[in-house]
Amino acid sequence: EVYCWGKGSLGRIGNGETTDQLVPVKLTKLQSVNAVAVGENQSCAIVSGGKVFCWGYAGVGSMGNGQPTAAVQDVPILVSGIENVTKIVSSGWGVCALNKLGKVLCWGAVGTIDSNGQLQLKISMKKNMKNQYLKLER
Repeated sequence: EVYCWGKGSLGRIGNGETTDQLVPVKLTKLQSVNAVAVGENQSCAIVSGGKVFCWGYAGVGSMGNGQPTAAVQDVPILVSGIENVTKIVSSGWGVCALNKLGKVLCWGAVGTIDSNGQLQLKISMKKNMKNQYLKLER
């Protein structure tokens, strides 16, 4: 079970509303959740079978549904074309997932960080179905 609370604008809570929630609210659309990644503007969950559902701000492709428009996704939706995910992280505007084969797939606004001396990654675009994903390599 997944419970969320806090700032509800942009659909961040995932309960179908955009109002702030002061007490935990159960997300009834998610079943058999293995892990959750919470970002500033969107969150995602890994469910059984390694499938991924996301909710929140969808304006930069952070829902992984090929729709990079300024939109609110206030309930979890399936990220199509991705399965066997074992780990997931969510940042301010993007999401990255690791699958069983050791491949990293990213969507949304994900970029390299080098101004703080952090590890740079070689980024190449990989088109998977209708979605755009980033494949990260060392």
